[in-house]
This record gives sequence, structure tokens and C-alpha cells, in this order.
Amino acid sequence: MIAYHVDRSGTLQPNQIIDLFKDVKINNIFDDYNNSFSNHGLNYLNQYSDSAIWELCLEFIRLKHFPNYPSRLQSFFGVNSFEEALFWKGYISSMTTTNINICKIEFSKSFEFDARWMTNPPKLPNINNNYNFSPKSIAKILEYCYKYWNKEISTNPIKELLIIPPIKVIEIL
Repeated sequence: MIAYHVDRSGTLQPNQIIDLFKDVKINNIFDDYNNSFSNHGLNYLNQYSDSAIWELCLEFIRLKHFPNYPSRLQSFFGVNSFEEALFWKGYISSMTTTNINICKIEFSKSFEFDARWMTNPPKLPNINNNYNFSPKSIAKILEYCYKYWNKEISTNPIKELLIIPPIKVIEIL
């Protein structure tokens, strides 16, 4: 299958094969991962930030409710079209000064989700109780994470593919 990837580091090269990093030594809380993580996963496991909190909440919900989907900590990310890649490039460019490339990639298996639940999630009506949780509260983050893994579509979806490695970089566009 063919997709497009936004290379945040600007380091990918044509014909490069991307696979999981093996033999990463992390304590036994991560035994389910067979000591292998994607570059994305290693990045978030090595920092404390809002993004890292989101990734860990996403992983908590996936393990509890959707264990048949691949871990984001072991996935490569992409989109189906060049136009979607341009959107993501613009979105990421606003947060960094590094060179960002769009790559055409080849892979065997992926799953599609709506990343809007993580990037500026919609405000949801709270009809079940009197609590009005902040969109940045852990309660709302966990609710949005569940909607992401449940493949619910937001009012203004931003599609992303979780791609199971290995992938091959075909060309830099």
C-alpha cells in the first residue's frame, strides 16, 4: 500500500526501511512491547509534556478497551493523500523550526483514525451529569482517547493512519 508521511526530522531518505527499535531496555511496565518501540514511541517515553500525557492516556485506553489495534508507541504515521500530508505539514510547521519533508511510503498494513480527538478536540455537550470538565482535564482527555480508538468521527475530522512497521520510503516530495 502507498501513503504519505510528514518527516518532522527531515532525515528520511529514499529506499530507507523503517522498523521498530529493538532491545530498548525499559522496566517491566512495558513488557507487552517486547522491548521494541517506534521513534515516535521513544520520543514520548523520554519526555514530560502535554503530548506525552496524551500518548500515555491513548495507550492506557487502547490496552484496556481496544487491544487489537496497534500501539501508537510502535507505529509509523501517515495519511492517504498528498493533500492530507500538506495539511499535517502546515500543522506541524507552526510548532517547529526544523526542516519538514513529505515522503511517499510503502507498507503492508494500517488502521485509520480521526486525530481531531487529540488536535483541538471539539467541545462535547455534557448531558450525563452536572460536571463541566475542562477540555484539558484528564477526564476529557480519556473521553477523547476512547472516541479516537472507537473510530468515532468528529465534526471536522483529521485523518491519520497508524502504520505497522516496517515501511519503505519511496521518495521525498
